[in-house]
Amino acid sequence: MLGKPSPPQSSKYHPLPSPPPNAPVYTTEHGYLTVTYAKAGAVAERFSLDFFEGKAPDDAFRIVSAYLPSDAVDKGSVVGPKANVRAYSSAWLARALPASHGMLYVECTGAHPASLCEKADVVAEGGR
Repeated sequence: MLGKPSPPQSSKYHPLPSPPPNAPVYTTEHGYLTVTYAKAGAVAERFSLDFFEGKAPDDAFRIVSAYLPSDAVDKGSVVGPKANVRAYSSAWLARALPASHGMLYVECTGAHPASLCEKADVVAEGGR
């Protein structure tokens, strides 16, 4: 035994992350949503969702899909040691943000991205 047991750190609350310049932070039922817009008041080219509690990757992708364009189509995924990534295509996004070529990438990260997602980053191809 390395020391007396202590209660685990609560995963119910994480402090509000520091927003990047000109990027508003919104509170959602699942975590903090930070958004970066392509132009003032225009299309979001990047956003992050910091979950209050870690989510199973399928649940995390399902939650994030609510913020994607309605015509987004899942093109496949890749699981690596640092991230679990899914690619989506959207004709609406291709028209609204031509530099994206209609491609979105949802990257699920955490200590063990194959089994637990602590943060999801969504980036349009031109916003990488």
